[in-house]
Amino acid sequence: MPLTKHPRDTEPPWMDWDRKAQKSGLRHTVYCVNGDQYTGEWLNNLKHGKGTYICKSAKSIYEGEWKCGKRSGFGTYSVQDPITGEYVKVYSGCWKNNKQHVCCRLV
Repeated sequence: MPLTKHPRDTEPPWMDWDRKAQKSGLRHTVYCVNGDQYTGEWLNNLKHGKGTYICKSAKSIYEGEWKCGKRSGFGTYSVQDPITGEYVKVYSGCWKNNKQHVCCRLV
């Protein structure tokens, strides 16, 4: 008698866990394995809106706007001073595609 496989009546648990892990809207702090952390808004599992990203390895903080997972819009980039341990503002202005961008805004 040959063995036959019947289709599952329920989906595997990992599919449910993956669906629950989808990030959209305002979230509390999300921690990465390497020690980085992000607090802010999400859209379709990407950083989107206003948020703060703390990079542990570079000892830096970006606080500002995000679009599709990249720094885009107005934001401030600060690095930690090795002597005092305080964060010093390095750049404050426009960002585009995760890079500093000189933009003209007419007021």
